[in-house]
Amino acid sequence: MKVPFPRMFPFKKQGRFLNYIEEQQEGFSGVVRMCTRAIFQRNTGRDELRAGWVSLSDASNTIEIALGENIPHVQWIGHSSFLITIGGFTVITDPIFGNSSWLFPRWTQPGIALDALPHIDAVLISHNHYDHLDIPSIRLIAKRNPLVQIFAPWGDRALLIKSGFSRVTECMWWDDFSLGHDALKQKLELYFLPAVHWSRRALFDRNKSLWGSWMVRVGEQAVYFAGDTASGEHFKAIAREFPSINTALMPVSPCEPRASMRFVHLSAEDAGEAFLSLGAHRFIPMHWGTYHFGEDHPLVPIRRLTAWWEREKEQLKERQLALLKIGQCCVCNQALPHKVEEQGLPLSVRAARESEQEL
Repeated sequence: MKVPFPRMFPFKKQGRFLNYIEEQQEGFSGVVRMCTRAIFQRNTGRDELRAGWVSLSDASNTIEIALGENIPHVQWIGHSSFLITIGGFTVITDPIFGNSSWLFPRWTQPGIALDALPHIDAVLISHNHYDHLDIPSIRLIAKRNPLVQIFAPWGDRALLIKSGFSRVTECMWWDDFSLGHDALKQKLELYFLPAVHWSRRALFDRNKSLWGSWMVRVGEQAVYFAGDTASGEHFKAIAREFPSINTALMPVSPCEPRASMRFVHLSAEDAGEAFLSLGAHRFIPMHWGTYHFGEDHPLVPIRRLTAWWEREKEQLKERQLALLKIGQCCVCNQALPHKVEEQGLPLSVRAARESEQEL
């Protein structure tokens, strides 16, 4: 691929990765305060979330159809876990099917059970936080798929090898890989791309490993998985090298407390602006509705995202917002009418829009 502009790379200082050279390492006090507040709020809004945003009935009924198509099929398992099926290949992103920790149990069950997963060609990991790199989930996937390839950021291979996995590829930003099947003429292309975040598995290993995002592409169809990230110039850099992105899977929470979250996470509004920078066709929100890590009511990120989309509707005419319920699958066909896809909107929002149209 031709490189029209210089690529951005992470910095490294004293064995630890940095997003930018002046970045200061955060201490434990802010994290402890946030976690303490989150623990006391972790059941707020849970019942409303479960009643309106879980759809497990169609958990796997589109996968076999998708295997024979070049049109991407994206199914939300929950949090940052997606099945992406395209051109005969299936990959899974940041798979986690249990609790991220005993402090933060799942609000909602996975949209598809582990034993109902189809054949998996590749596991894509964005970074090593426990809600993104879950060893028990990967172990069960690998047991069912002995030839599955695991792609993880630089610095995480040792952990995965120690955990019993052998087919592990360690990745630096802008690394690209291709997978093929004898029965298929086309290749699955995978690109590990920049993000603005951090890593940690234990007390003293902060930023010893890298973090990033992923592009999944077959032919002209590309799906971008943003992982965990804050705002940054990397979205424009990615757009320069991938001018045609079918669908972007974007994190939209935690939004609050913004004073600290803005350095490592996108708010719903930030995610919208990042989506515009990417120039992608379709927006699917993620990283909400499964665990309670910030101080948001569980439905706040989606309410804020839909409000932002309405405010910016003039410049979003040619783009689509797909609000998936947990378990739903989106057929990412760019030939669809240009509109907001409302399959995931709660009834109150749809009713309000219908009443406005009648007037």
